[in-house]
Amino acid sequence: MYLLSPLWLVVTAVQTKRRGGGWRFLSTRMGWRTGSGVTDQARQTTVPQLLWFHAASVGEVKAILPLLQHIEKRDSNLRLHVTCTTPESLLLLQRATVSTLSHDYAPIDFYGSIHRLYQRLNPLALIIVETEIWPNLYRRAGHFNLPLVIINGRLSTKTRQAPAIVLKTYRQVLQHVTLVLSRSEADTDSFQKLGVDAQRVRTIGNIKTYTGAQQPPVDIPELAGRSYILAASTHEPEEQQLCEAFATTDFLLVIAPRHVQRSLRIQQMLTDRNTEFAVRSRNDSLTPATNVYLADTTGEIDALIKNANMVFVGGSLIERGGHNVLEPAIQGVPVFTGPHTKNFKAEVELLQSFGAITIVNSAAELANRCTALNADPEELQKLGAAGKQAIASTQHIFDQYTRIIDQLIAQWREPGV
Repeated sequence: MYLLSPLWLVVTAVQTKRRGGGWRFLSTRMGWRTGSGVTDQARQTTVPQLLWFHAASVGEVKAILPLLQHIEKRDSNLRLHVTCTTPESLLLLQRATVSTLSHDYAPIDFYGSIHRLYQRLNPLALIIVETEIWPNLYRRAGHFNLPLVIINGRLSTKTRQAPAIVLKTYRQVLQHVTLVLSRSEADTDSFQKLGVDAQRVRTIGNIKTYTGAQQPPVDIPELAGRSYILAASTHEPEEQQLCEAFATTDFLLVIAPRHVQRSLRIQQMLTDRNTEFAVRSRNDSLTPATNVYLADTTGEIDALIKNANMVFVGGSLIERGGHNVLEPAIQGVPVFTGPHTKNFKAEVELLQSFGAITIVNSAAELANRCTALNADPEELQKLGAAGKQAIASTQHIFDQYTRIIDQLIAQWREPGV
């Protein structure tokens, strides 16, 4: 990691320029400063009173916010700290209504900065959300004899098919994990194949399906009263494929790219195609001639989904592995996705079991399906209702997570009570 630090510096500097975050993002990610988001009240020199969560990006942060709210209600004396790795996720944490919460960027996995962060936080335990497996982060937990729990655990195809030397490292560092609460039987099996003892892995389900603590999203004025198709979490060249397919339809196509820093490239593509478009970050107004609305802002996906006629989840017309198909289903909006969904197999299968998702093989097929479905309001409503039924069938999962976390916190705090 130290040998690669010049490369990390360049990459992080580029991310800082593209994604924002400023000096705080660059300096914290590079390990030049650690844990500044923690208040003096949160740091303890004797009995730890701080629970540390690591949630890399927006999806993981959104998933644990209801859990953080639950923990705060149960024990207002326990401080909560969340580290993340993107400016978008930090912004979401800054907006969170959890009074005991502090937050900051996590440093890249350098030995020294990770060690200093553990010393500064002096946490009760570390809870990792989903997939982050970093050698120093895990080994330092073992060094400090700190409980380390993975929740909503999943292992992507890319992780499972990593080179042998990387898999060997994963096996070594996963020995420091106290417990894995996985989102599916397939993920449980994958963790076990990587060497996690079967007694330390439990299949719970996907915490991202929980809807109980969510606030209704605020409408986006520019889209109020408009009929539109939302293409969410898209990648290159999906935007171009979608624009070509929907050019001959009457739909307004709203594109919310997975990475908003690609906005200028998408705008150039639209300009080259002579497409009439408006841009959310510029507060452009929509006109009757507008064909595409580029939603290049952060934290508005729920609002975009809310009033969409239908939602296509990107990263799936290309071999990217797909993205979260549950968000539209939660709001009762019909869901479409492409054939490449290997990273979200369990979620797709859940919606398929309720007849709540449509898989298309191309952008042209998507446009044809959307056109036909839009002409059948009864079927449109039926698909939306099926999605809500699928989500309703999973609401017990959050209760299981809270029950287990409550039990673990009680065990961890018992020596100091």
